[in-house]
Amino acid sequence: MYSKALRYADLMFLIVIFISMHSLIASLVAQTKGFFPCLLCEIQRAVFLLIFSFSISGVFSPGKNRFLILTEAFSGVLICVSIIHIAALYSLMPDSCKWFATKRISEMDVSVASCSEKSWEPFGIPAQVGSCIIGIGLFIGIRLARKRLLHSSGEDTAS
Repeated sequence: MYSKALRYADLMFLIVIFISMHSLIASLVAQTKGFFPCLLCEIQRAVFLLIFSFSISGVFSPGKNRFLILTEAFSGVLICVSIIHIAALYSLMPDSCKWFATKRISEMDVSVASCSEKSWEPFGIPAQVGSCIIGIGLFIGIRLARKRLLHSSGEDTAS
């Protein structure tokens, strides 16, 4: 029997897949429009890709809690990287991407944004802030799915 908690976990995985896929596609479309990513943007993309792959694995795996834990952990990593990115954007910390950007510009002969530049603002929100908001939403949603799944497994063992 497929419990409500498992259906909820699958629904959460599908929502996470949808959100992470759209975030990846949007960032790639922005790059085709000439908004080249800084180092932290690329790290955020890698984290979104991991979240996406863990969610796909979670949908098809019988051990959903394990993939919920991994997805939740990497949502936390996304939040941390986004906060660092926002701090660099608003000059609350040194822009560590400038060194990497100038090195890449000389190697690839392209323009690369630094962390302290607002290069892309979907819906009027800097992409760095948007990634943080998405990360917080994913973290909370996955936490709720895990709580529900653990609560239902506790009821199954108690009866």
